[in-house]
Amino acid sequence: MDDIVRRALAKWPNVPHAYGWLSLDVRGQWRLKHERITHAALSNFIARNYQPDEEGRWFFQNGPQRVYVTLECTPFVFRMPADIRDELVAHTGEPAGVLQRLWLDENGRLIALTRLGVGVIDDRDLPLLCDRLRTAAGLAPDDTTLSRWLDGDPAVALSLHHEPDPLPVERTTLEGLSRAMGFIRAPRPRPGEPEC
Repeated sequence: MDDIVRRALAKWPNVPHAYGWLSLDVRGQWRLKHERITHAALSNFIARNYQPDEEGRWFFQNGPQRVYVTLECTPFVFRMPADIRDELVAHTGEPAGVLQRLWLDENGRLIALTRLGVGVIDDRDLPLLCDRLRTAAGLAPDDTTLSRWLDGDPAVALSLHHEPDPLPVERTTLEGLSRAMGFIRAPRPRPGEPEC
């Protein structure tokens, strides 16, 4: 958290929280009332002061005020470097760490768990990942196998070629994953809590 934010919190500790103003899309773009924030310094300031509360609601600490973030998908959006064994990079600019788990949600989005947390893989990096998918026999899936897997055929399992061991790609729903991983996609005020 920036020092200027800490000082503002100490000076004005009881500023009401804001809900419904700020969101994060599936490509890691901050949006203010649905408009993309294009100012680099503002985006970086938000990223440096972005964190979860004890309930799993993610927020941006804007001086003395918490601005809760509506998540289109997950708390983080990850970009893939050219070499899958290298660390992922989050939309915040932080190294995410190596892949620990992978899921495919009901919308066809690939979601990863890393040391940093849960993040959707930016869709622009999906071709890189698809080239590394393997069947149980260690072969690249053909179109029929891939179609069956995407349709949810339980007889077809795919994993990501990942050092030192293959990493299974699990099926999930976004709602189930958010519950299991403890993040809230659409934060709301607590009953009786003032908001602006």
